[in-house]
Amino acid sequence: MITNLSQNPYINLTAGPQKTLQDVSFGLRESIFYRPNKTDAFKAESNNGLEPLPIFTPDGNVLNCYYRAPEQGKPTLMFLHGSGKTASSYARKMPEFLKEEGYGILLAEYRGFGKSTPIKPTEKTTYLDAYDAMEFLEREKNTPTSDIILWGHSMGGATAAELASKHKFKGVILDSTFTTLGDLVKHEVKGFWGKVMDFLFARNKLKTIDKIPKIESPVLIIHSKEDNIVPYQMAVRNFEELQAEHKKLVIDDNGEHFDMRWKAGPVAEFIHELESGQASPAILKSKPDLNARE
Repeated sequence: MITNLSQNPYINLTAGPQKTLQDVSFGLRESIFYRPNKTDAFKAESNNGLEPLPIFTPDGNVLNCYYRAPEQGKPTLMFLHGSGKTASSYARKMPEFLKEEGYGILLAEYRGFGKSTPIKPTEKTTYLDAYDAMEFLEREKNTPTSDIILWGHSMGGATAAELASKHKFKGVILDSTFTTLGDLVKHEVKGFWGKVMDFLFARNKLKTIDKIPKIESPVLIIHSKEDNIVPYQMAVRNFEELQAEHKKLVIDDNGEHFDMRWKAGPVAEFIHELESGQASPAILKSKPDLNARE
């Protein structure tokens, strides 16, 4: 949370009342939501076969990523983390079958997080960084988007939806992702403070649900009923907006927001279907109560 507004680079206190209010709302919104984590949890002895991979962007920034090359003929998963996490947070948590079966992994990181270039991250910078990571795979690792499975967790799912709305991938996984940031704020904060937060976040464009209809790649949406951060009903709403021919919704009865263990099963099934060319059209598993809107 910002305590000294004069030190916030987004806010110009000399620009007049209306402009200052806009800047204050923008600065608070970005600081409250993105919560950039500066720590790096990577440990060489338990890295799941991943190696540090700094990606140097065209504009001179550095994305602190982690990479494992795929075996011949195997796709690469490009993982986009959520708010308050870093790429290194997931190095030990990725499902073991990915390594055992020879899949490549790129744990992408945004500027402002971990060891990446220190900035105040915004919606725009996360989109740009995800694009640069994708382009790096294409250019430096000879991995076209047809061999990339995009996996976005929480806020990373919103970033993945943006990228997938403009590029066709082998597959897309939206993991524990909200419909819009505004919907999430309304769910978390009620009453007077809910209205204040709604005002602060009104201009944010992290609107996953608006980008989902433009995705043409096969899509897996996974969520847990036990998720205490993003309600699973948002996954249902996102699924209902999908226009992709091949799409699947899996709602698990157990498992927390950051718990990767329960996700291994549906992710493995989805990837195997993609590899076999038998991605299933419009499947909904563990059918939730569609009337239970938050």
